[in-house]
Amino acid sequence: MRQFSGWQIAILAVLFVCVCCTFASVGTLAVTYFVWEDVSVARVSATVTPTRIVATNSSVGAPALTRTPTRVTNPYHIVIPTPTAPPLVYPIEFTSDFRVVTYTVTGKSINEISQSLEAHAIADPAEPGSHYYALTRWQLASDWSVRPTLRGCQVAEGKVSVAITMTLPALVTPDVPINTRQRFDTFLEKTITHESDHVEITLRGARDYQRALGNHPPANDCETLKTQLNELFRQSFNAINRANREYDARTQHGRTQGAVFP
Repeated sequence: MRQFSGWQIAILAVLFVCVCCTFASVGTLAVTYFVWEDVSVARVSATVTPTRIVATNSSVGAPALTRTPTRVTNPYHIVIPTPTAPPLVYPIEFTSDFRVVTYTVTGKSINEISQSLEAHAIADPAEPGSHYYALTRWQLASDWSVRPTLRGCQVAEGKVSVAITMTLPALVTPDVPINTRQRFDTFLEKTITHESDHVEITLRGARDYQRALGNHPPANDCETLKTQLNELFRQSFNAINRANREYDARTQHGRTQGAVFP
């Protein structure tokens, strides 16, 4: 076995100490790095804050589907396409629910049917004293969450829902004279056209709101962003309501489209 002199042993001892110190330093740096990473991630991934708001055109003026589904209660088989989903920065789900309900109309003559329509006329809550033979009501709702980031606060995710109900008359009297029946059917066809346009206007407006919510720019802080998103909902709701009112004004509530009886 080789023998080492005293000075060689001393040199080896110094080298051993230096190597140990080096590894200890690297280990300290690694621990410090990972601890810092955990802290920084924790700072930006705070709990999201959810908010839900709902409004309906009856009070003040709601799945990403390619077509708005109708319920089995829909006797006229009305199916209205849902506008294509817009490109989004943040994930905003879109659901639409469209249903048709009817009220009973009776009579075998033009006069009898007119009297029945008048007896069942629908009041629009937004128009005191009004009465219509058909009406489309809608409700817009929104759920969304915000998240703090290094840039301030941004939308985390959300959902836009629009629920639409179209109310139409249904003539149930049997053996109505053919000329009278044709007159009623023509009126009904024109009425469905008018009310379907209201559904399309509302669906487009809801998609526009989804686009605005899903692409909303970050704010400096979450309280500011919440205020902005509440205002966005209000503006979007008002835009849908205004578009429907303007459409009614242009068409005189369907009169210019032939939705008139008798």
